[in-house]
Amino acid sequence: MIKFVYNTAAEVPEVLKEHYTEKEGKFYLQCDGAKPATEFETMQTSLNAARADVSRYKGVIAKFGEHTPETISAMEEELAGLKTGKSEDIEARVAAQVEVRTKNLTRDLAAATQRAEKAEKDVSCLKSEFNASKIDVAVMNVGSERFRPEAIPDAQLYARSHFEIDETGNVVSKETCALGAGLTVAQWAEKMLEKKTHWEPENTAGKSRGGIGRPQAGNNPWAKESFNVTEQHRIMRADPTKAQALKKAAGIPV
Repeated sequence: MIKFVYNTAAEVPEVLKEHYTEKEGKFYLQCDGAKPATEFETMQTSLNAARADVSRYKGVIAKFGEHTPETISAMEEELAGLKTGKSEDIEARVAAQVEVRTKNLTRDLAAATQRAEKAEKDVSCLKSEFNASKIDVAVMNVGSERFRPEAIPDAQLYARSHFEIDETGNVVSKETCALGAGLTVAQWAEKMLEKKTHWEPENTAGKSRGGIGRPQAGNNPWAKESFNVTEQHRIMRADPTKAQALKKAAGIPV
């Protein structure tokens, strides 16, 4: 499994070293839009804090009941006609304090609401980038074995429109994917290679460029000349679709 970051150069797979760059002693995957999960968590924490601010200010303002700054001002004007002597001065000061506090609370609520809305947008944007990065890494994991290295960026572009992250965090094809919904990246790769034969490595395509799903007999553990039960079980566990194709190529009913 390809990692987003490796601690040492020795840990980076040889075939993928060109996709990593060193930063502060560690080696990070260079993938367009890739961001670490910690950044998403930090943004989520900020959003939660902004939401808490909004809730707190709403609670304070709720203590005024149905009154608004306008109704409070109206009551002040009504009281002004009844004020006399020292009591008038006291009431005036109280009214002024109420007005100031009401305006401050209203201002703080507006600011908190604005911060919450911005945080919502930032989290949504970061989530989209995080999901795109996860899809890119999933395609690279499969593509490192099934595609030409130079075909991987092209495959990633297609995958971003074909895949989504489901509720359990798995990368699966969308309902709108023409190749089928709910496909894994490995299953999708096989179907894509039927159309994008130029993505297939030379050492697997051969002269016929048969690719996955059209294997040569010498590599087929179900074929008589290369029958291998251990390899059959390995392929069935790792890639059931490929196993079906190999059986069919060997003339075994599926």
